[in-house]
Amino acid sequence: FTNREVLRRTWAQQDEFGLIRRVFSLGIPKPADENSKEIEAKLRTENVTFGDLVQQDFIDDYYNNTLKTMMGIHWASEYCSKVSFSSLMSSFRFISNFFFDFKAKFYLFVDDDIFVNPRLLMLFLESNVTKSMRESMYAGRVLYGEPPHRNIKSKWYISPEEYQPDKYPPFVAAGFILFSSLSLPRFYNASKFHKLFKLDDVYLAILADHLSIKPYHMKNVLHRPEPDVEIEKINETISAHSFTS
Repeated sequence: FTNREVLRRTWAQQDEFGLIRRVFSLGIPKPADENSKEIEAKLRTENVTFGDLVQQDFIDDYYNNTLKTMMGIHWASEYCSKVSFSSLMSSFRFISNFFFDFKAKFYLFVDDDIFVNPRLLMLFLESNVTKSMRESMYAGRVLYGEPPHRNIKSKWYISPEEYQPDKYPPFVAAGFILFSSLSLPRFYNASKFHKLFKLDDVYLAILADHLSIKPYHMKNVLHRPEPDVEIEKINETISAHSFTS
């Protein structure tokens, strides 16, 4: 709740020209939690106020991030590619008409602990994205040759049964992943042929490999901010990870 409030007041606020629109995707609290009903009530109130929540019926847990990502890709493919809003899908609980009066050209999937510089992002989209890039846009901070974590105590543990090769395909690190209106539906369609993998960024890389799409590395997308980063570097940074509210 706090992160969404802060994001609405900072970089994710509505820009004056209406070029950038924002939605928050989420699942549901664990039914066993004592305050789950209270949380659901707060979410309904929040959505009445802001109209920017999209919620689906799965437990909002770290290991369900792939479900959340694919929910967002499915939702955006269905609704943000249309000029006007026509119908609701019953599986999505909260949807606001506010976001459906335009046809989106690009989609950014970003975590709530990420700082984004919208001005630099828009300049990148305007100046760096060619027509051919739009056909297969899958961009962000690209990691190469990453091995699966085989330590069972690791948060990112993957057994050989889950993934046999000793290296993942090149993938865009989760937290900041950029698609175009042409590439996003391709990822959604590819997901129909591949079972879910619990690491969302690796799963998208598996889909990209299926589609013969190579990830595009954006040099100004940082993993973590440096402790004493100069203001000049911040002004050149499209995004950085690990910010608190």
